[in-house]
Amino acid sequence: MMEMKSGFKNCFCSPLSFLPLPLIDKAQMLRNQQLEVLYEYVIAKNCQAGIKELWILNDYMLDLSKFASKYDIKIKSIIKAEKLFSMPSGLLVDEGLIVFIDKLEEMSDNFLCEVVNFSAKFDLPLVINFGQNLQMLGQLENRYHKSPERVLEDFGLLDRRCYLLGCNYLDKDALSLFEGYDVEYIFSPISDAEKGAGFVNFKLYENYRCHLASMDETDVDLKKQANFLRLCTNNLLSQENVVAAQKYLSLLPCETGIENSQKALEFLRAKTHCCPKNFEKTEQNYQKLLADISEIN
Repeated sequence: MMEMKSGFKNCFCSPLSFLPLPLIDKAQMLRNQQLEVLYEYVIAKNCQAGIKELWILNDYMLDLSKFASKYDIKIKSIIKAEKLFSMPSGLLVDEGLIVFIDKLEEMSDNFLCEVVNFSAKFDLPLVINFGQNLQMLGQLENRYHKSPERVLEDFGLLDRRCYLLGCNYLDKDALSLFEGYDVEYIFSPISDAEKGAGFVNFKLYENYRCHLASMDETDVDLKKQANFLRLCTNNLLSQENVVAAQKYLSLLPCETGIENSQKALEFLRAKTHCCPKNFEKTEQNYQKLLADISEIN
């Protein structure tokens, strides 16, 4: 296997998904110290998978800087737009904050304008759940009587540093419009497949700036995500190697020096496993946390 010279970038990770399903509803009753145990475990699991930059959903607005130092990883907190105006100002420092716009089709126009203005004032990038399913796109079109991509443009969302998450049902017209803006794309193909949300035709995106996310997958493995995206694209277009295997390496990204297609495939199929310091202790703390949560009535 080729040596990985630099780590991967995970552009969306949901920590609560690492809790067993029956325990997720109890997370809101946890103290900050307990939440930090969960977040440290999730961060360590990402480090174990070779992640060097992690965008993590931080619903509880924790200060994660100590874990960034401990694990030598760049961490950016993703804050839902609904919580943007109640967060501590400390999260605005060090370019470590990203605004997440989910369920755009349900947001009021006034609130959306406030989010855009706030993001512009503090120069915050946006991650927008967009085109993950047809229902969302249809609701936007019915509400505004224009194409969904024009809705993004008219609200000024594309004028920010804009990352579109999902993108399973975007067409060439939408991508053509986005070319005039600073838009990048985030795919989570395995998570989307689990939900039956659809899958990306990567042939449309191979020359754009694209990234991968583990989303709510507890098995953090971006190479597995990239390879699954490759297989889906081949299957969708009924053609083997419809996109060069090396193109999928750009999704990770990492420095491998791989130029041969076969070597690129071998790299995608191989498991990445790093060894964060004191991971056993972190895992023990996490298991104790699960036991404590189970006892909450």
